[in-house]
Amino acid sequence: DSSTSRGLGDVYKRQAMNREALYQRIETRVDAMMAAGLEVEVRGLLAAGYDPSLKSLQSLGYRHMISVINGELSREQAVTELKRDTRRYAKRQLSWFNADARVRWLNAEKIETEGLVKGTTAIAEQVIEALQQIKQENPPDEGNT
Repeated sequence: DSSTSRGLGDVYKRQAMNREALYQRIETRVDAMMAAGLEVEVRGLLAAGYDPSLKSLQSLGYRHMISVINGELSREQAVTELKRDTRRYAKRQLSWFNADARVRWLNAEKIETEGLVKGTTAIAEQVIEALQQIKQENPPDEGNT
């Protein structure tokens, strides 16, 4: 039955990491966004006439900086809320992916712990292993071999 069989094209591979490492990456990424001028970017968009109620300006980061510009939050409060909201968004994404049986998790921390070349090789080995497992779970039809 093609509605229940799973081909290799239906498999999604996601990089897994422990929650603490993920949250640290979020902290670092938000700090980098701020250092790169997120607030200046948002001020420029508003000055160019973009309405703060636009859906795109209500996304993570932008809505937080709009609150700073409007005097509703201090910059420090906005950064704290942005980090919190990004962690919550990441948690929702993880829950969504975990509910999908087609998702195969790969260990993304291998790159950080083993270096780029060894870590990438380790991830490639995980992909091969996952594909072999899928192939075993879904043997080809007799007529297609």
